[in-house]
Amino acid sequence: CSNPKADASDPPKGFSFDAVFAPTITQRKLYDICAAPVVSSVLDGYNGTIFAYGQTGAGKTFTMEGVNGPSGTIASAGPDVAAY
Repeated sequence: CSNPKADASDPPKGFSFDAVFAPTITQRKLYDICAAPVVSSVLDGYNGTIFAYGQTGAGKTFTMEGVNGPSGTIASAGPDVAAY
């Protein structure tokens, strides 16, 4: 990927992703794939961070907190922590 505003000495940038999800993925499926392994590792004594990053309006708060009830990543971690 090249930056159209860069000067000639700026090298092209490369980006890699662990995963890319369709807009139709459910909150539960996203939690199971991305967050549950981190929560499990934390409960086993390791450090872990779940970090939502993106531009304004991309869905970070929706992903972490959900909407209209406990459906986001934070609420989904509760039962896993309580069951430990």
